[in-house]
Amino acid sequence: MAFTGHEDNSIEFEDGAILTKEYRTSVDKEDVKANYYSKDSIQALLNQDGSVGIRAYFGKKTNGQLCLVIVGVDETGNDQIGAGFYALIVVTNAHLFVAHPIF
Repeated sequence: MAFTGHEDNSIEFEDGAILTKEYRTSVDKEDVKANYYSKDSIQALLNQDGSVGIRAYFGKKTNGQLCLVIVGVDETGNDQIGAGFYALIVVTNAHLFVAHPIF
């Protein structure tokens, strides 16, 4: 499947509110409800040569906490991983998010 970077991934706000409420009410109070990624971090992924979008993978930290690992995606749908590419990860519990090479 080819990607252009112009795919419409939007949903109505009300639909998003229903989805996130369903999740929030199904997890423990101390569980992660959301992550923040800065514009600069997301732009760093999109600025990688050939990037047309991003893909988020579920991950689990050594303490069992769920997290997202976000990578760039090229026009053929391949993850941009390996030497020279970056991924976004949570680096502290203080909601500091930065781009780090991890693959």
